Amino acid sequence: MPDFRRLALISDLLVSIALSAGPAAAAPACSASSPDRQATLIELFTSEGCSSCPPADRWLSGFTGEQATAQGSQIVPLAFHVDYWDYIGWTDRFASPAFTARQQDRQRAMQARFVYTPQTVINGRDSTSWRQAGAPGHLPSATPGPAGASLKITAERHAGGYTEVALSAQLLHSAGARTAVAYLALYENGLSSEVRHGENAGKQLRHDFVVRQWLGPLPLNADGRLETRQRLAMNGVEASRAGIAAIVESSDGKHFHQALALALCH
Repeated sequence: MPDFRRLALISDLLVSIALSAGPAAAAPACSASSPDRQATLIELFTSEGCSSCPPADRWLSGFTGEQATAQGSQIVPLAFHVDYWDYIGWTDRFASPAFTARQQDRQRAMQARFVYTPQTVINGRDSTSWRQAGAPGHLPSATPGPAGASLKITAERHAGGYTEVALSAQLLHSAGARTAVAYLALYENGLSSEVRHGENAGKQLRHDFVVRQWLGPLPLNADGRLETRQRLAMNGVEASRAGIAAIVESSDGKHFHQALALALCH
């Protein structure tokens, strides 16, 4: 004769474990919304093959404190590793033609004659603030104005090795009657490389806010709205050191509206 009391106890225990464990398909979702003022978007164009770039990389890494990693941060740093230095003997593993194209888009929008590294573009304008800063993570010339768009990001990591990102964007009156586009970036902190060739041979370089994936342009509709969901494959990106950034700017790249960064939940 089976021991029904023992079976009932085991059944209750299994139910309790199942309820406490909950669904295992995804990590907790996290979200952030943009502030009323413009965030300060810092785009650093850099390369591991460029001997003058490590000081700029160190300056950008200074923003890894609370001000740049908290949800709803008002400083959004991004490092785009360009590929046009790879020919001199060291291939930057973080470089991409898409990041070089981003810098060239900036060049056209600013009507500049050439691109260079290290270059910082702050809120769509060429800037030498990092040279004047005197210390990593210091931005002496940040003067944000009213936001031209509102943004919300929700990110949820899935067991299948991807992160699902929901982006909501809305142009505001201060943006004027311009068409606009959005971009999404998956970035990662705490990276390093032992450089064996090229101008930085023998050095160990450290990087933060490195763009690992870049999506866009994503056009806003005629009403100045965008609602989109995107799946970003992590592809070796460590979620505990990663985040999502969103940018909204005019379609011609000449007018920066808003940016937002969100560290992934873990």
